[in-house]
Amino acid sequence: MKKIVLTLCLFACLKSIAQNCNSFLFLQNNKTVEMTIYNRKGDVNGKQVYSISNVSNTNGSVNAKLNSEMFDKNGKSIAKSNSALSAQTGFLWLI
Repeated sequence: MKKIVLTLCLFACLKSIAQNCNSFLFLQNNKTVEMTIYNRKGDVNGKQVYSISNVSNTNGSVNAKLNSEMFDKNGKSIAKSNSALSAQTGFLWLI
């Protein structure tokens, strides 16, 4: 779970450099992002759902709350996580 979130954040940091933080997908208020996980045969193996809330602009930085939940192939919740995101001058931090 931590590897998935860390990889996602690394990707997000690389993509958000020199960009407007307000337009970044994970910094849009009340946004839900769902990623489906497939096995080699193309069958659904699970999904990851991210919910973004409480987006605010304070002193030139954009802050948000990130809730993450992972489901198995049967739709059963297997992991949950709560984090905070902060972006300023093109850098994104997962707190």
